[in-house]
Formats: sequence, structure tokens, C-alpha cells
Amino acid sequence: MPAASDELKTAWVSVDALTGCDVVARDAGFDIKPYLARHGIDPALIDSAQGLIAFAAMSDCLEDVAKSENCPDFGFRLAKAQRPLQFGLLSQVLVFAPTVGEAIRMFLKYRDLYSQPSHWDLHLENGFAYLRRYGVQAMDTKNPQVLTYAMTKGFEAFKSLLDQGWRPVGVYFSCDPVNVSPAMRRHFGSPLFFHSQYDEIVFLESDLARSIPTGNAGLLAALLGYFDRLLPDSVRRGPASAQVQKILRAQFGSEPCSLGAVARIFSMHPRTLQRMLANEGTSFRTLEREWRMQIAGQLVETTRMPLSDVAAMAGYHHLSSFSRAYTRTSGLSARKKRRQGNSAV
Repeated sequence: MPAASDELKTAWVSVDALTGCDVVARDAGFDIKPYLARHGIDPALIDSAQGLIAFAAMSDCLEDVAKSENCPDFGFRLAKAQRPLQFGLLSQVLVFAPTVGEAIRMFLKYRDLYSQPSHWDLHLENGFAYLRRYGVQAMDTKNPQVLTYAMTKGFEAFKSLLDQGWRPVGVYFSCDPVNVSPAMRRHFGSPLFFHSQYDEIVFLESDLARSIPTGNAGLLAALLGYFDRLLPDSVRRGPASAQVQKILRAQFGSEPCSLGAVARIFSMHPRTLQRMLANEGTSFRTLEREWRMQIAGQLVETTRMPLSDVAAMAGYHHLSSFSRAYTRTSGLSARKKRRQGNSAV
């Protein structure tokens, strides 16, 4: 295992990326837990569906499974078995966009807050749209399993914003051909190309103008403000701080994540993680408090949600504790801050 400081500088992905891998493997006739252990992935993380894992470990594990179990489309099977969108709060926000195009642009802008191993771009040319994926690490290139997984997830996410009968013009892979099963061809319902210059999903540009029935301009504006606050903060953070923040955001809506739990995700002692954070001028408690106040501040200033509910969403069990923390952070009580915001409108 590399040194902890080196580990934190690698790309990480939400453990959601392997959700259901045990079921998919069992359906294919084998047990995946030995493969997880071989590549340093704690099976307990898969069961809890909380935390981050090294992208390199996930990539190597998928490739190992495909070759050892003669299951060349395992990456495709895994992606198909999962939920289309797995980006925490961001997944919930996309459905409030007015059109498919706006949802995609939001996804492209904010996805790095939740995941690191790849970058997506949207290109428009001659009436066609190209949703193009770029891997950020050398291990990501030419790996059929992780590329097939990623492209299937991208296809599923896009299709979830449209009707289930939608099909792209074509799906392109830069890797060597995998064993394209009839089930895989039926699933994409369009031509599949390998050894391509880019990994991309090509569709009609007119699809971007399709409306989303659940679009909600008010909720969208409030929640985008929250993401906009996160962007500059994520850039200025050191590697350890940025990774801890990703984990905290991934826990949104569940029980607060403790220092010990985060340290276990990174396979290190809590004191080691604290020292790394201290070297970056912060602490776990500070990062957790900032995360809570980011959520609370957005809800206080842009919604009429009862303050007791705001406190609960920010992870406070008592309104009084939330009120004291909010006043220390903003200089005003939550009630005064909300009145101030209303009077400014």
C-alpha cells in the first residue's frame, strides 16, 4: 500500500461505483469478495454504500474479475444494475432543470465536487451533440471494463432525463473491443464502435431542448447557490481537505461521518489524518462545521423551511445548538439573517 500522503493524491471515486457488484457477480456464478480483498477494497464499504475508494483499485478489480471469471462484459453488467444517477445531492438537483441541455451543463459543471477519475465535455457540431469523456489518469485509458462501465453509466444518466425509448446515434469507445453480448447491443440500441479517438455518446442536438417534466426554477436557483459556494472552496483546499470534504458531501442526508470513519476509508489512524489536515491549516471538526454551515446558510437565506428542519438537515440534533453555531459563523442569528434576506428582495 502506498504512503497515506500519496494515497490521498490519487483519484478517488464514491463506493457507490461498486454498489451491487456482489449481486451481479453471484448472478454470473462467482463470489466477488476475494477480488475486492485482493485489491484492497473493504467489502464492508460496499455493504454500507458510504465512503470513497481508490479509482485504481476499482479499475484493476474490474479487469481482474473479467479475465479470471471469463466475464468480459462485467463492467457493463455492473453499470446496468445500478441507479442511473449516483452523485448525492447533485443527482436530486438535475431533475429540477428546465431542459435536458441545462441538466447536462449543470452535471458537467458540478460533478467534480463528487468524483475525480474522469472529466466530461459537451461538443456541438453540424446538428449533433457529442457527450465526451476524458480519463484523468493513465490507468484509465484502454481499460475495457472501467470504460464500458463509465460509458454505460453516462448513457443511463442521460436516458433517465429522457424517455426510456430514446437511443443515441452511436456510442464510441477508445478501448479494445469487449465481448459485446446481445444484451449489451439491445441495451444501447445503437451502433457501438471501438478503437475510437474518443469515448463519447453521440446524439441529435435537438434532444438538448427537450423539457424535463419535474423542472422547478425556484428550487433549482436555491440549490445551485449551494453548489456555487462549494466550487471555489474545493479549488483552494489541499488534497487531504478536499477528499474529506467529498466524503462529507457524500453523506448528505445520512448520519454524520466521524473522524474515525473517514480515517478508516483512507486506511490510516485518525491521528494521522488529523496531522495531515493540520499541515493544510485545518481540522476535521472545522471541515465538518463548514460543511454544515454551507448547507444551513443556503437554506436559511433562500428558502422558508422551518429553522428546526434546517438544523436537522445540517446535522444538528437540537435547534439551540444549531442557532449558536450559526450565529458564531455568520455574526447574525438565523432568524435575523432570514429577515435581512427577505427585506433585501
